[in-house]
Formats: sequence, C-alpha cells, structure tokens
Amino acid sequence: MTDLSHFKKSLTSKNRLALTLVIFVMALNFAFGIYNIQKAAFVDEPLWLYNRIPKFWQNITEKDWNGTRRSDKPGVTLMAVSGIGLLKINNPAEYKEDSPEKMESLYFAFRLPILIFTVLMIPLFYFFLRKLLGESISLISTAFIGLSPILVGMNKIINPDSFLWIFSTLSIITYLIYIKNTGRKYLYLSGFFLGLSLLTKYTANILYIFFFGIIFLEYIINYKKYFKETATRYFKKSFYSFLILAATSLLTFATLYPAVWVKPSRLLKGTLFSQAFESIWATLNKVLLYFWAGAPFFLRFLWPCFIFILATGITITISIYLAKTKKKELFAKFIFLIFSGLAIIIFINTYFDLFLFDFRKILASPKSAHSNYSQIKIMLADFYPLLFGISPLVLLPTIYLSVKSVFKKSRLSDTQRSVALYIIIFILLYYSASTFGQVASTIRYQMMLYPLVFILGAMAIKEIANCLNKFALSKYVITFSLAILLSGALYFSTPFYMSYSSPLLPKKYHIDQKDMGAGAYETARYLNSLPNSKELTIWSDKIGVCGFFGGKCYANLDFKKLEKINFDYYVISAGRQAKTTGFIATRIRSNYSHLLRFDRLYQTDDFEWQLEILGRPSNFVRIIKADKVDVSYKAR
Repeated sequence: MTDLSHFKKSLTSKNRLALTLVIFVMALNFAFGIYNIQKAAFVDEPLWLYNRIPKFWQNITEKDWNGTRRSDKPGVTLMAVSGIGLLKINNPAEYKEDSPEKMESLYFAFRLPILIFTVLMIPLFYFFLRKLLGESISLISTAFIGLSPILVGMNKIINPDSFLWIFSTLSIITYLIYIKNTGRKYLYLSGFFLGLSLLTKYTANILYIFFFGIIFLEYIINYKKYFKETATRYFKKSFYSFLILAATSLLTFATLYPAVWVKPSRLLKGTLFSQAFESIWATLNKVLLYFWAGAPFFLRFLWPCFIFILATGITITISIYLAKTKKKELFAKFIFLIFSGLAIIIFINTYFDLFLFDFRKILASPKSAHSNYSQIKIMLADFYPLLFGISPLVLLPTIYLSVKSVFKKSRLSDTQRSVALYIIIFILLYYSASTFGQVASTIRYQMMLYPLVFILGAMAIKEIANCLNKFALSKYVITFSLAILLSGALYFSTPFYMSYSSPLLPKKYHIDQKDMGAGAYETARYLNSLPNSKELTIWSDKIGVCGFFGGKCYANLDFKKLEKINFDYYVISAGRQAKTTGFIATRIRSNYSHLLRFDRLYQTDDFEWQLEILGRPSNFVRIIKADKVDVSYKAR
C-alpha cells in the first residue's frame, strides 16, 4: 500500500514531467529501431531463426522438455520473446533465402517482438535508478541507455546479447539498491533478473563473482555505515543475503528452463560448469593435479572448497584492515587511476597512429588473438570499442569524473560515489575475466558494459552540474537537450547503428572490426539492380548478402566445390578480411591441394561498387568483377 500511494503521489508532482521524458525516450527508441528493421541481415541469426526458435516452441507444444535445450547459451529468453513471430510465420524454413520480399517479412516478424520488449523495459531503468541514485541521474541514464546507437542496433538483432545487457544491468542496479538498505524485495528482484540473465547467456555468471566481491568492497568503502555492528555480524548477514540471491537466481533458471526439469544437472551446466568458468576450472585442475596427484580422491574433490574458505578468510581479514584505515581511500583512488590510465593509453595510442600496437588486429580475430598478443594488450584492446562506442557526451564527463576522483573527492553522495566505483570495478573485472578466458571483447561481447558506462556518465554530468551549482534548476532541460543531441547521433548512424563510432575517433579508424553484417542488405540491393541479376553467380564473405540476393550466391570456403564455379562477382568486406585471409594463409602453409586465393580480393582497388559504412573508409563492403582479379591457385 505504501508503495502504491507513493506512486500515486508521484504522478501528481513534477515526476509527471520526468515520466513524459521517459516516454519521449521510449518513442525515439522505437522510431529508430523500427526503421528498416527488416532490411538487414546479421551474423548468427539463421541459427536461431531456422533452427533453435521454431524447434524450442515445437518441443514446448509437444511437452518434450528435454528438447528445449537448443543452445548452450542457453538463449531461453530470446527464444521465448522472438518466438512470438511464429504466430505469423509458422515455418521460417519455408522462407529461407526465398525472395527478398519474403525474407523481409520473415525478419520483421521475429525482430519486432525483441524491439517492443526492449522499449517496454526502458522505464524499469528509470524507476530503479531513481531509487538508487536520485531522479537527476536516473533521467540522464535513461536517455543515454535508450538512445545509444549501439544498444538500439543490438535490439534489432535476433541474438541473446539483445537481452543480456537488459537483465544483467537490472540485476546489478537492484542489488545495489538492496545494499543501500531499502528492503529485501530488491534482493529477490536482483536474483530474479540474474536468473533471466543466465537463461539468456552463460556470460552472466560473472555477476556471481561481482556480487560476492561487493560484500567485501561495501564493508571497506562504507565502513562508517557498518562500524556499529561487528565484522562477524556484517559478513554473516551479507553471506546469507548472497545465498538468497544465488538461490533465487537458480530457482528462476530452473523454473523457466524446461530442460532442467528432466535433467537437473543442466542447472550446473548453466552456472558453475558453464563455458564462462571453463578457463577457471582448467587452471584449478592443473594446480590440483600438480599438488595432489597422489592424494586420496576425497581430498582432491574437497581441495577447491578448502582454497575457497581460506581465500575468503584472508579477504575478510584484509577488508577489516582496509576499512579501519585511510588506505581504503587510496584503494578507491587506485581503481580510478587504473581506469583513467587505461583510457588515456587508448587515446594516446589511437591518436598517434597505433604506435604501441594495433587494436584492430586483435579485435578482428577475438578468439585467436591470445596466440599473438599478451594479455595486457588484449585488455587494452577491449577498452577501444567501449570508449569510442559511446557519445562524447558520455565519454568526456566520465573521464573527467574518473581523473578528478584520483586527486580530489567528488561532490556526489556517498551512495553515488560507491556506485561509480563498483561500476568501474565491474568493467575491470569483466575485461580481466575475458582476457583470462582468452577472448578479446568486441562490441557484441561487451554489451553488458555499455549501460553501466552510461550510468557512470550520468553521474559524471551530475558531478559537473554540482560544481556549477545549477543542476537542480535545469535537470529536465538538460535531459531533454541530451535526448535531442543523442537522437542526432542515431539519425546520422542510420541504419548502421551497431557500427557507430564516436566523432572523437579519427575518420580512418572504426571500432566494428567484427561486424554483425552491416551493409549486406545494401550490397544485395545493388546486385539485384544489375541486368539479368537472377542469372548472376557471386561469392560473398558476408553470408547475409545471400539471403537478399536474387541470383546464385555462395558464402563458404569449400574450395573443392568453389573452384568448379564460374563467378560473375565477388563481395568482400573489412569485417571478414581477417577471417578469410587467415583461413587461406593456413592452407597455403599446409600445401592444401584445393585453394582459391580470395585473399587477393582484399588487395585490389579495382572494384565496381563500394559502400563505406558511416563514411569510414576502413569499414567497407565492395563488389568486384570476377575478371578483375585472378584468384586461381598458381604455382608457388
């Protein structure tokens, strides 16, 4: 009753204006999202569209609960929401690479539910952030989140990452609200959103580590809040809360994932033994075999538990020591210093022609970069798409807040300063885990981080406004102005939202090294405009082109079959150059008997048509006439 009366009261106050701004952001998000939503082809979508989604719902209707495990992601939330499209198109396979018109109707039916769901989730960010950080920051955060080109672009794609950033961010926000001592219901909400995150993608398992770490960080940073109670009582209560959070998330996961009903072991497969923790368990096993090779089995089994208990005890001792000394302030400054330092290194390297090392090569081959680059270089490369994938309206204030926090205490409240610190720690943790897992973070791989940076940027703007002593009088005007400016960025990045790069990034670079399929539709449309297009045969390094092209199209590297085909055109792109050239280089070294030198296509400037994505020359799609480049495998 109290919450309901408070909500009614809020509608009769200035919050009406705030809600109007939130609705304005929702409307803009939907307008930009719906624009040409069907006129694009993205990587990995066919896996979900033709296989996983229809078969998931077929298993549901047949009560084949075991069959609902269609992916190890596991992607349940995506299949549930996007599956609404089955009401219009019962069998997507019938539309597979049919006519461009039928392909468009297929994509529209399955992408629209994702977009609508995303738009409807935007108000939750506003309401929860208002509870955590106040109305000013919540309004600006909502504008940043709702009008980010990269997030808008992601939510037009049939992919689990379209939902991961939503549920993971809401889980973090509600957990921090609980930490603020505002009711256990937020702890359950955090566990619920965490469960949905796990149902979306196993990457969300990193939140368990983060939430567990918050127990110690909170005691260190906000010791004044807890010094009246003993450390034993605090940690006992906090560990108990963490167990409730974990139990709620696992219950959500098990309840909404039918495959777990018949095989409970999948609960562990989606959490402790998921791909997210593979590298951790592999390392532990190596240590285990080294030290305990001759030990009884039960000791080898219990060893990780002993290590965990010992590590927790040591961490508690360190936390108590730091909390009671001024060194906790040095700890916070050290975290801000690391973040600021890494950001500055990225800027220096970028503006001085990548003199340290080339971020682009690492991000172009994210899963194999570890074999050629050190972990620190991979971690630095991870920052590249984050810093230049957000508006300068977010980035510059964020850098200002981070640098200032190293030398001087900010004017934010204690809660706001803590949240800013926790966000930066999560970013560093995420990159460390990604690097440890030997994967570089492309735009899509770090989708969880963008909304958190937007919240950090909103706090930075609040800090700047506090220094100017004018924020209280103009927060609505500032939010509206930011929304208009952000809409401009969306407009100029249409329709390639996922390829957005900050104006601060030199024109010769781009951050979308491993693009999701930008330009495929436009390329197919040009080819379809050529005379006798339906009689043409092409090879494309972008499989999305084939779905909209009316002629014969090949997008594989099966050279034994391809060498027998007479191609009319080749389609190449910057986003697939590393994959294609790397594949061919490997076969050259292996003296492969069947080979076409498609790598030569990327070395010629003799092309018939070119599309520069968002006007950046380094991000291109090209059409080359087959008679312009000899791709035959000549004698070495």
